[in-house]
Order: sequence, then structure tokens, then C-alpha cells
Amino acid sequence: MKKNIISIIIVLVLAGLLIAVIAGAFDFILKPSGSGDTSGESAPGLYINEVVSSNKYSLEASDGTTPDWIEIYNCTGSTINLKGYGLTDSTNERYKFEFPSVNIKNGEYLLVYCTGTEDLSNSDGILRAGFKISADGETLILSAPEDVTVQALQVGAMPADVSYGRADDGSYLYYAVPTPGAKNEGTTNTTPDFAEAVAQSSVVINEYMLDNQLSVMDEDGDRSDWVEIKNTGTEAVNLKGYGLSDTQDDTKKWIFPDMELAPGEIRLVFLDKKDRTDPSANLHANFSLGSEDKVLILSQQQGKSIDVVELDPNMGTASHGRSPDDPSQWLYFPEATPGAENTTKGFTEIDKNSERILPTLQISEVKTNAAAGSEAKKSDPDWIELLNTGSEAVDLTGYGLSDNKDEPFRFKFPENSTIQPGEYLLVYTGEYAPSDAKYQMKDYGVSANGETVYLSKTDGSVIDYMNSGKQYPGMSSGRPQNSQTASRVYFTTPTPGAANSSDIYQTYTQKPSFSVTSGYVSQGTKVAITSEEGAKIYYTTDGSKPTTKSTLYAGEITIDKTTPLRAIAVADGKLTSEVKTENYLVEDKHDIPVLCINSDPDGLFGYNNGIFADGPGHTHNADDFPFTGANFFKLQDVEREISFEWFEADGTKGVEFPAGIKIFGQYSRAIDQKSFAVYLRSSYGQDQVTYPFFRDYDVITFKTLVLRISGQDCNSTKLRDAYFAQVVKDTMDLDYQEYRPCAVYINGEYWGLYNLREKLNENYIVSHYPGTKKGEIDLIKGNSAVRAGSDDDYKELRKYIQNHNLSNQEAYDYVASKVDVDEYMDYIITETFFNNTDSGNVRFWRDQNEGSENSKYRWMLYDLDWGISPSTYQWNYIEEYFNPKGHGMFSAFHTTISCGLLQNAEWKNKFIERYAWHLNNTFNPDRMDEILDTMAAEIRTEMPRHIARWGKATMSVTSASPSSMERWEQNLTNLKKMLREKVEITKQDLQDFFNLSDARMKELGLK
Repeated sequence: MKKNIISIIIVLVLAGLLIAVIAGAFDFILKPSGSGDTSGESAPGLYINEVVSSNKYSLEASDGTTPDWIEIYNCTGSTINLKGYGLTDSTNERYKFEFPSVNIKNGEYLLVYCTGTEDLSNSDGILRAGFKISADGETLILSAPEDVTVQALQVGAMPADVSYGRADDGSYLYYAVPTPGAKNEGTTNTTPDFAEAVAQSSVVINEYMLDNQLSVMDEDGDRSDWVEIKNTGTEAVNLKGYGLSDTQDDTKKWIFPDMELAPGEIRLVFLDKKDRTDPSANLHANFSLGSEDKVLILSQQQGKSIDVVELDPNMGTASHGRSPDDPSQWLYFPEATPGAENTTKGFTEIDKNSERILPTLQISEVKTNAAAGSEAKKSDPDWIELLNTGSEAVDLTGYGLSDNKDEPFRFKFPENSTIQPGEYLLVYTGEYAPSDAKYQMKDYGVSANGETVYLSKTDGSVIDYMNSGKQYPGMSSGRPQNSQTASRVYFTTPTPGAANSSDIYQTYTQKPSFSVTSGYVSQGTKVAITSEEGAKIYYTTDGSKPTTKSTLYAGEITIDKTTPLRAIAVADGKLTSEVKTENYLVEDKHDIPVLCINSDPDGLFGYNNGIFADGPGHTHNADDFPFTGANFFKLQDVEREISFEWFEADGTKGVEFPAGIKIFGQYSRAIDQKSFAVYLRSSYGQDQVTYPFFRDYDVITFKTLVLRISGQDCNSTKLRDAYFAQVVKDTMDLDYQEYRPCAVYINGEYWGLYNLREKLNENYIVSHYPGTKKGEIDLIKGNSAVRAGSDDDYKELRKYIQNHNLSNQEAYDYVASKVDVDEYMDYIITETFFNNTDSGNVRFWRDQNEGSENSKYRWMLYDLDWGISPSTYQWNYIEEYFNPKGHGMFSAFHTTISCGLLQNAEWKNKFIERYAWHLNNTFNPDRMDEILDTMAAEIRTEMPRHIARWGKATMSVTSASPSSMERWEQNLTNLKKMLREKVEITKQDLQDFFNLSDARMKELGLK
């Protein structure tokens, strides 16, 4: 009965209020976004319609704060003036917040921020209550005047940005996405847990890169970390309010602008702190990723994570992205595809310039040497220019220049270094500098691809820094004349030691895009090239770099034969774009990887300038072999710039990069097909490549590579050198070159079968032996040809051995502390078993840091193409290697160490036993046959093409191929036969040289 009386009173009060409605002086009402439909409500009235007790991103106040909020909804059918109404979270204080005179019309929503500080000023149209809502849950009460309860709503505990609201049927549910000022709708739940529902987003992180030295360049010429966002759904998604972050504490560190992402569309965001949100241009986040960052987070409007990627700090210059075949699988892509589908070869494993105010002492201009070849570098070296804009001289003593702010003194100015007011001071970088150069840092060059140069004080604090940006030959970058800020521009006319040019550029033209990607294509394929609007496109098909003198693009290009298509784009007021290269193979598919090399034809094959060419100094007289007057000898130090593109055997593009090449080898230079070395240098744009060229191999980062024709075995098996290394690599502790056969095309022309190998130099050592460093290695060829470091220590070692008998254990122990005697043992066994009569072509090395893990001399297995020759395989080369007079051609190469070690009975006995083990295992004929058969099978389908390209009916000293397939197969058979014989011959040689009894031979398993 009491309950009925109270209900009657409430109705009467509300009726009285409706009659007394007057127009409010203020409008606090948020208009409904929907129809305000109240169908299905059990009792139309005034309600607490929606509550958010932990507001993080659901609604932002005009002052930038995100207070909790309560939404009131009127569905009474009439306008209500709320003067005297109250809101509270306490039964003891019903009017903690009392509404002023404010009207709420039927179907309207009214918001109240629960800030804890009451404010009725209505400055932004929303009232502030003097209490806050507990995220742990509490009761909220809406009261009419005279202490009449309109509604008491029990609100439970809720996580951030989940709301508790009234549904159409009058029940209350939890909403995944709050709808302040609008009808409650969307994903609901009876509990506040929406983890599974939120995870079902069509927008995902598709690919990211942490060390962008090589891939996409932004409009400023910078290369930074980046991330790709992809819409995997079937409907467009508006990204407004979506966030990116590197921390769960703030999942919307950077917020996307109002932009649509179409189904299947991919959008790139640079992670470089530039904070640019123009949807029609490149997007740049306001944060970058550092070594301490562990995750990259994509969030929806309310800040809930919809994709979280754990960052891999050890991925090098590769990208990490979703497999196009199985998006749930993440792969490493050595050739990243920023802004596009991940279509290149992926692997499951794979071991800013802000507007600062410039200081008076500043980096004024930087020139990176993007010219190819040592001669060009000598005449046009790298430099960094400093400028003193102050009124006083600056003492630079102890100041530093570096590319790493954490290592600020890669170059340190010497004593009495001063820069006067208004003076431009040059510091040359790299190997070359004018003879009168005062400052030079030989071990440091600025990458032509762009890197940051830091100028630091003596305490290591940074004075100024500038990213040099991408540079082409003949240009530089720096600060505009009289600039007060640290903006960076480009100059097409460098001005070393003088005021910077007034002719400046700020951006590059967009790199061209091709409608067809590299790889195998059908004859007649048509390729369209595009760039930014208004840009002119120029292209070549002969392998050369395009210029504005090349063919102007006017329409689709028809590919009728194997073609390297290269293009640039040029737009008014901008720098020429980067070169875009695609190689189209109109060929029957190869069963081995394919390598496409492109370069200026004249620099490779020109009569006077071509490094592959015979040239004017070639006599063409067989008696003059190896024709040392020919270009390929005279120009042996000349390096030509190339583009290098690798395709796996299945046709998938593996990797592409710029590099330089030189002709490689000695006498093999005279052979028709020529070996060449590949050099990655910062002057070309990158100084290393991370790609697993070699199968089941730990080393995947390379600075140099070699394309060998198999040396002087090229006209026999095409395998000897690589084959012998494969025989011993798993059973011996030797430094050897890994191997991969490939078909090579140069400027679109088939150039035959090559063996991709590692190059044995300092880079090889550093990549294989962690802890070693370039500049701290002694690398020696032959007797004393220094390739790195010095031979002083080696000479002292030889002298010691000559003056000591190693039968003395103390003397032996000293030598064993300097030489890896077990590795040397394996090296001698390999050289003598394969009868390498070119044994003088020897390389050995050590870490100069005494006592380090790699401070002992080690020998490198190298150049075995003369091994197991029909004319010499029967020789006793054990005897040769322990000949006190020397080994190799004319016995010209030292045997001091081998003969000295032989004086030690323990070493000698171990050598004999180790040799015997290898004869029974490593050199087991069946094992060797199996390895050779596997290697031959891999190239068998390639050999007919190679023979057609290089074979001659009549063999000569310059022949680069067997004359026929029959001849090649016979050569393989002969090699197997000789190796079987060699095992028995070597057993006898071992017995004879060491005077071993038959009984001892039986003990060794050799009888």
C-alpha cells in the first residue's frame, strides 16, 4: 500500500513539473544521433541511461581531460526542466550534485562529467559534478525535487571505457563501445569482459621494420622505422581515433586521422617522431622505436588493443610481417614490401630532423661519395663541413664527430684545432682526401643512403646533429644559408669550404612503380610505369641507369625478351627519384637460383672502359696467356656500380640491392667467362645485406660476395673448388667458402652458370667470429702479402720456429699458443689429399688481441680448382708440404711452421692418426661420390644452357665450359675414379713418408 502511494506521489510531482516547464537560459543538451526511439521500454520516463566509471578514451572533455560521466535520457514524451533534480553516489547526501535550470527534451540525452569538482558554468555545454564514480562499483541515484527518488542504479566494477547502459527492453547491459549522447547500441555483454569481442577486428598490423637502412624512403629523403596497417575485412573501416603505441600504458600514443581504409588496403606509418597526420600524404607517428621497446600496439577508438606484436630486436635490416598464404604466421622478409602485400621471399627464422634552433657551431654541409670506383673517390672524396656563425673562435680540441651519439669520438679533433668566426672547416671522411687536408677520419664515411652525423663536445654532449639523407653522385645536403633552424635541404652543387648554395631542394620525386614485378613473364607482357602526378618518367632497357637523356615514357612497354627495365621520375622543383629496377625473364624456367646484374654497358663491355672486355691491350696470341695487357687485367682495381637482384629457384624474388663489382681471380681472368666480386658499400646506399643465400648456414649478413666460374676447372666439372670444400666442411674445423650455384644474367643477357661464394677477407672473419673487428685482424696471403693488418707477428713466429726445435715441449707449447695446430693439421690434410698444386694461394689470419679467443693463426681453405688434376693427382703432396725448401710452384712458399711442428712427436703422431681417420671417413669414396652426385644433379639441367653459351668445339686456354654434355659427364666420372685411386695412393704416401709398418697401418685401419 505504501509503495502504491509513493508511486502516485512521484507521478503527481512529475506532472506538476511538466506543467511548470519554462525555457531554460542555457542549452546543456547533446542532441541524439539516432531517432531516440523508445519502443520496447516497459515504463517511459527519465533514466540514468549510461555510465562510464573509468573513462580513458571514450570521451574527451574540452580541456583535454577524460572524466567519468553519466548520461540522462528523457523518454517521458515531454520536455523536463531539471532544476532541483539531483545526482549522487551516497544515500546520505541525495543532492551531491543539483541540476541548475536546464531543459531536457523528449528523446534527448544529457551528459554530466563526474570530475570531483562541481562546475555549473557550462563553458563547453556540459555540467561537472562534484563527485567521482568508483571504478570498483557503487550505487548512483537520480532524485527529483523534494527528496523523491527517480532511479537508483547499482553499477558494478568495470574496466576502462566499458559502459553500463539501458537496453531497449529496459534491462541494463555492459557495452563494449560507449555511446555518449547517443542511443546505446553495439556489442553488449552481461559481464564487463569484452576481450574476445574486441579481438575480432579486421584491421591488423601487417608488417614492420626496426632498422630501415635499405627500404622505403620518405618524402624528406629519410629512412626510418615503419609499420603497415591492413584492412583484412570486406568493408571499409574509418580509422579516426585508432591508435598506435609502443606501450600498454598508453595505447593511443599516436592517433590516426579521419581516413578510410578500404578492404584489402595497406597503409604505411613511419615511426620517426615527425607526427604528420595528413591522410593524403605519408603518415608519421609521434614516436619511434628504441632497443628498450618490446611491443607495437594497434588500438581501436576506446584504446583497447586489437593487435599486439612482440618486437624482435635481432632481425637486422629485414622486416617482420604476416605470411600472404597464412596471415597467422609471421615471417622475416629480407626484401621488405612497405605499403604493399608481402610477396617477396619470407623466412620463419633469420639469424629526425626536427626544427631545432641551430647553435652557432653547427654542421653546415655533408657530402657523401656516391660515385663508384676508387679513381672517382680520389677526385671527389667525402667530407663534413662545420660552420662557426658566432663572433668568437671556438677551440675544437677534443671535440668529436660520429654517426653514433653513444660513441661520439669516432673522430676526435687534435690539439690546437680552432674554427674562427665565419669559418667553414672541412673534415674529410673515408680513405681519400686531398694531400693538403688538415682533418681526415679514414675509418668513417657517411652513407649515401643517409645517416645522422653528430658533433659533440669533449664531455660527449651533442652540440648539433643532422641526418644527411639520401644523396646521389654530385650532390650534398645541409642547412640553407642564414638558417636559424636545423632544417635539412639538398644541394645539387656542393660548396666545400664556402657558403652553401642558394639553389636548394627539399624532397625527392616519388620512385616509379611498375605494373608487373620482377621474375618470369610471358613474351609480349606489357608493363606500365607510374609515379606522382606531373612527373616525367625516363627508362632504359640495356641495364644502364636512366637519366633525363634516356627514353621518355609514353605508354606501356612490351617485353619480348629477357629485359632489365629501369626507370626514374622527375618532377618540377624536386630531386630525381631513386632508380626503380625490375628484371623480366622471358625464359624457360631455371632449376637453380637466378641472379640479374645490371650496369652501364660501356663500363662492363666497352672497348676502352669495359672491365670484362679484351680492350686495346689484348694481343689475342695464345702464347701471351693470361693477356696481362687486356682490360680485365689493367682495370683490375676498377669497380663498376650495379644493381643486384636474386631470385630463388622457385622464381620468388629474394633480395635486391645496389653494389659494385670488380673482375676477380688471376689467370682465370683470361677465360671467356669471368669471375667477379661483389662489394656492398655505403657509397652505393648500403654496406651489407642480410639474406640467407646459403642453405643451412648460420651466417646471413654479408658485405662481400664472389661469383666464381669454378676457376680453371670451369671447362671441366664446374664444381671442383666448391665440391672439395663441401667434402670436408662437416668433418673438419676449417674456414671455408659456402657455395650456391646460380644462373647469371648481365644486362638481360644470359651469362652462364656461376658459383656464388663467400669472399675470404676481413668481412668474412668478422661475420664468422663474433668479437673480432675490422682493423684488429692480421690477414696474410702467400708468404707475406698483407691483406689486412700486419705480418710483423707472423715473421716473428717464423723466426722463433727457425731458432727452436719444437721437440722441446716448451717451444712447442709457445707455438701452439700462437697457432691453432689442430686446424692447421686439417688444412694440411685437405691440401695434400686433393693435391692442390696451387698451394701457394694460401690465406691465414689471427685476431691481433693477444689472448683473445681468436688470437691463434688459422688457415682458410681456398682456391682448389687445380686439385685432383689428371696430370698431378698421383703426386705425393704430403712430401711436398713438409719439404724444408718450400711448397707450391717453384717451392716458393714457406713450410717453416709445418716442418717445425713435425719435429714434435706428439703432433706428428696425432697428424698421422687424424689423416688416417679422414681417409676412412671424410674421404670415403662412397661418401665423396654421394656429395658429388648431389651437386652435379643440381646443375645438370643448367649445363646445356651454359655449354650453349660458352662451349667451344675446340678447347682452348680461354674455354669457359666443357665442349658438350657428354664431355662434362665424363669429367665427373673421371673425377670420381681419380678420387678412389687417390685414397689408396695417399695411404701409401702416408706409409712411405712416415715409414709406417704394415702393422701400424692395420692399427690405423689403412690396410
